[in-house]
Amino acid sequence: MYSVLAIDLGASGGRVIRGTWDSPARKLKLEEIHRFNNEPVDVNGTLYWDILRIFHEIKFGIRKAVQLLPAGSCLRCIGIDTWGVDFGLLDSHGQLLGNPVHYRDARATGELSRLEELLGTGFLFRKTGVQDEWFNTVGQMTGALQRNAAFFDRAEALLFVPDLLNYFFTGIKACEQSIASTSQLLASGSLSWDEEIFSRLGLPQRLMQRVLYSGTLLGPVSTGIVLELGLPPGIPLALTASHDTASAALAVPATQGRSFAFINCGTWSILGTELDGPITTEAARIGRFSNEAGYKGKTLLVKNIMGMWLLQECKRCWESAGEPLEYGELASLAEIAGEATAFINVNDQSFANPGNLPDRIRQYCQESAQPIPASRGAVLRIILESLACEFRSSLEELEEVTGSRVDELWLVGGGARNGLLCQLTASITGHAVRVGSAETTALGNVVSQFATLGIFASLQEARNAIAESFSVQTFTPSAQGQSDLQYARWQRAIGSLN
Repeated sequence: MYSVLAIDLGASGGRVIRGTWDSPARKLKLEEIHRFNNEPVDVNGTLYWDILRIFHEIKFGIRKAVQLLPAGSCLRCIGIDTWGVDFGLLDSHGQLLGNPVHYRDARATGELSRLEELLGTGFLFRKTGVQDEWFNTVGQMTGALQRNAAFFDRAEALLFVPDLLNYFFTGIKACEQSIASTSQLLASGSLSWDEEIFSRLGLPQRLMQRVLYSGTLLGPVSTGIVLELGLPPGIPLALTASHDTASAALAVPATQGRSFAFINCGTWSILGTELDGPITTEAARIGRFSNEAGYKGKTLLVKNIMGMWLLQECKRCWESAGEPLEYGELASLAEIAGEATAFINVNDQSFANPGNLPDRIRQYCQESAQPIPASRGAVLRIILESLACEFRSSLEELEEVTGSRVDELWLVGGGARNGLLCQLTASITGHAVRVGSAETTALGNVVSQFATLGIFASLQEARNAIAESFSVQTFTPSAQGQSDLQYARWQRAIGSLN
């Protein structure tokens, strides 16, 4: 029996998960060993990730996993996946120069417009295949330099969050392709940094490390950490598909020979499909699609959509008033509230930052001349139906850009636990929605490690193993006429403020 450890970090929490492959039974199994919160820290107006606390929690989880390892099982590998775009800096001695700054920090404010003025509309997209977004690494770097011209002077290396944690474990500096592609600095579909972008923006390319495909063994975990945590000597760290979206896409157990789209619904919702190469047409750019690297050089044509962040912020706001709420309670409130009477553009910039989100939703409804939601359930229902409408709109755009009809639609990630969202998505898109394991990102991390170790010979073999190991629930469309009416109302609502 083979076991690996998946370190799966999202923008709101992290887990250490043991993945096991029972070869005779041909069954995969996941077991959560340790879960922890991942909350940013505001210090003097700058929003940071507490990377050392994250590293501490990961080590705690690994130590616990070693202690709980079943008889007859041996840990063979470790792999890490995280959110994209954020990075840490190391000095000439390999020491960390401060905590990584959170992508929601204000340092990149206004950089989208400034970069477009400097480079021209669509320049970065054509070079990298990645859509212009307010949180991209390129804007964070230029914004940092705008505020402090000496920001990078003491730095010798830049590592994205999973690469930084890999370095903490192994002492090896390298970047994995899927996470590097989120930066909008990597040449489209390649392993090379785009020299022209660095030159024209005055960014220090000397900081950037070699880029490697996922499915590569980076190297052994350092002796000190092996002894500290009780790990097997020489245990390797694998480069998984380090961006959580790429890991989630890898674990979609799509039927061989059928085209599929996925919605990885976590703090962000990422809608996309898997391709053999990038699409950098003007239609893709206008549709706000990005070509991010997937597993072993595959291309993921994806679109960023605001996701469970909207529910998380409502929950945080209401809990600050002294009333704890479980996510299951939120789903029940939304279901009891009945059909939404108003709609929002979930990607509106007014919803992007922390704060009183229920009040901002009410303000949006007032400004768009819609009924103002009076209850918590009504607010939640507006969010869920608006998300489902955005999914339909983006799915139709995806089919137009690729010129291919989607045969299968999969909803994965934490949002897959919300049955109401799954059903609304099925009804409003008109597609049957397939939901497998809620732990798709960790599952992708696990199977990529097994593939790297040679246990799975191909991506399809890994997906077949997932299909055989985990049940799939299917939500079928219902009340299509009423769903079309709700979609039309959503279109009018978001169009009224454009």
